[in-house]
Amino acid sequence: MINTVLLDLYGVLYPDQNNQATNFIAKIKDLGIRIIAVTNLSPDSARQICDQHSIITAYICQEIGLDKTDPQLYEKILEDNDLTTASMIMLDDTCANLAAAKMVGIKTVYFGQNACPGSDEVINSLSDFLLILNKK
Repeated sequence: MINTVLLDLYGVLYPDQNNQATNFIAKIKDLGIRIIAVTNLSPDSARQICDQHSIITAYICQEIGLDKTDPQLYEKILEDNDLTTASMIMLDDTCANLAAAKMVGIKTVYFGQNACPGSDEVINSLSDFLLILNKK
């Protein structure tokens, strides 16, 4: 059962062109699912977005010295938070980031218009991701 979402900030939540990010985050939390942000953004930008959406846990690559394309980052997240791959799903807009998470065994969802080889699912709206979570 999914109890944690690894969520990219830039490209998924920001920029919030349709003003749906706040509602999207609230709906995930209403499902009782924990959100962990994983980002390449600068620490200041990442903290601003996390604060805006009340996301408590964030892995900021510049601070921890691991890139989102490095499977060790996802192993660290699993270990730090005492999680299993079966309890986690990742939403990102970059195939290389999803490939790294997939190598560790995390279910992946690509947010974009094109195909993403190796991703478990491809969506082009945040509401589609909520449908995936509701199935789990």
